Amino acid sequence: MEVLMEMVLAGGKAADAADQWEAHRKKAAGQDYVVNRKFNCETRFDSAAAVAFKEVPVNAITIGYALPAEPCR
Repeated sequence: MEVLMEMVLAGGKAADAADQWEAHRKKAAGQDYVVNRKFNCETRFDSAAAVAFKEVPVNAITIGYALPAEPCR
């Protein structure tokens, strides 16, 4: 079963964490990697995301089947 995660980054800690994680991915893999959203199809930046989003509260969780997701290429 595929697990999907979606976050609404409205501001504050969430936006700061997203900026931190994006900067990390750009530095390690380049602008094209981030723009093409390749990080959605692999796990090499999961630990950096866990650190960046550690203090960001969870506002909602969606569980289900056939949820919309972008296919990995």
